[in-house]
Amino acid sequence: MRTINPKRDESIDRLKGLLICLVVLGHAFGLTLKFGLYKDLYQLIYLFHMPAFLFVTGYLSSAEKTVVQHLKSIGYIYLVCQCFYFLSDLLLYQKASLLRFMVLPNYALWYLLVTLYCKIILTFFHRSKRIIPIIVLLARNCFSERRLTTYMPTRCKGCYTHKF
Repeated sequence: MRTINPKRDESIDRLKGLLICLVVLGHAFGLTLKFGLYKDLYQLIYLFHMPAFLFVTGYLSSAEKTVVQHLKSIGYIYLVCQCFYFLSDLLLYQKASLLRFMVLPNYALWYLLVTLYCKIILTFFHRSKRIIPIIVLLARNCFSERRLTTYMPTRCKGCYTHKF
């Protein structure tokens, strides 16, 4: 018999499962775009699935974890994966950009960076009544990565909604 954690909200688990399925579908539909197939469905999925994912991630994030704890856990995973991508580029293609390695996340690693940056920003600015405009301003001015500037406010809003 399965035991259920009384603090766990199964509706959030179902939502995360649905969003994971939408990520997979979005990537699958993305492969068909060059043939002109499923463009509307692709655009519909990408309209909301990543903002929803980031909002849920923020909503579920731990306010008790410090920036240092986040850097140790998420930052470690990020650095290991970035090193793997850097070395694979170097070995397979005989070229790798150290600047790109240091600044731009590879593939899905942007998600980890958004999580780290949000924790850092919320730690230092969580008492502000104007948290979202501050986050948007910082994201627009400090980060060149398009995904960071697009999704960071949504992720932080999830944190703000639940914890602050």
